Amino acid sequence: MKKLLTFDITRISITDYFFIAHLFDRVLVGKTNQSPHEELLEAICQDRVLEVHFFNQQKEIFATRFQDGLLTYQTLNHQEGQEDKVITRSYQLEERFKKDGYATLVVKEYIDYDQDHLAYVGKTVLYQLKKAGE
Repeated sequence: MKKLLTFDITRISITDYFFIAHLFDRVLVGKTNQSPHEELLEAICQDRVLEVHFFNQQKEIFATRFQDGLLTYQTLNHQEGQEDKVITRSYQLEERFKKDGYATLVVKEYIDYDQDHLAYVGKTVLYQLKKAGE
């Protein structure tokens, strides 16, 4: 089992990211430099986050509540040059999450093979949020 690390927003290794954050009272969806991002930073400071995904086209960082704080799982990186082993899926967001214009969540599923050469999804990594019409 991989060791979980204590979450620190000032030390995450991702810039210009999208996020999906589950707070105690609501879900925030957005991107850096937008109003929901300020709400997210405030919720982190006030320790009101249950779990949060930070992601862009390079990686995903996931933190979850454990006891009195947040712990970060191992970073999931997108793999370039493996297009034949990647399935891109798009999921429509519910209306309540579309207030900032985002309509679709894009994820990448990376295919791996077991010892019998049967395919399975080795990892799923959040990729981007798209606005309607993109």
